[in-house]
Amino acid sequence: QHMFELSVVLIWNGELLVAAAPLMLDKMLSPSRLVPIDAFAGEPFRLLYRDSEALGALAKACAGLKRPILFRRLQASETDLVLFSAALRSNAAVYCKPRYSSAIVKLPADFETFEASMSSNRRSGIRRKWRIATREHDDVRVEFVTPEPGEIPEQLARIMALEGSGWKQRSGTALSADYRMRCFITQLANAFGHEGGLVFAFLKFCGRDVACRF
Repeated sequence: QHMFELSVVLIWNGELLVAAAPLMLDKMLSPSRLVPIDAFAGEPFRLLYRDSEALGALAKACAGLKRPILFRRLQASETDLVLFSAALRSNAAVYCKPRYSSAIVKLPADFETFEASMSSNRRSGIRRKWRIATREHDDVRVEFVTPEPGEIPEQLARIMALEGSGWKQRSGTALSADYRMRCFITQLANAFGHEGGLVFAFLKFCGRDVACRF
């Protein structure tokens, strides 16, 4: 049974693409709703348009789908959001849940500068946890791996095994339990890995993986 159905809306001006809304019908929601095709990733979503006229045409086309639309993290100006919602009002409902900023940290050239930018509570908390870890385990270290393309599956398997050992597996959000996210992460890792831009970081206690980032 297909739980998703593509509904990609494109607005053309002659041969020029001026607006787009890459959507899909999510039949797992009750009632079924249109959502961004990458909604499963939880990332912010942007409507693509050249100007307000193109946005208006995009909204009219989306209304013609006659389906409710759910944007959990829509990034748009208040003016554009009002324009889009108003054009849909007679034919479709738009649900915009609160937006949250992404977790982004700008790193300076060296760790000492980065550490100095932390609050004193954060610095002392990290040092306290490190002392506890080294007191309770004989060997605590961090391993960084920049894999060759052929080594990527092995490193992804390490991550999935570690992620599947805790609460994410029980909640059904681990990569091993989420086919779409697993495919997305695998494609992303391969794309970056072939250009040498992929790094895996593992925290290890006595040779055992206990935490990871990539």
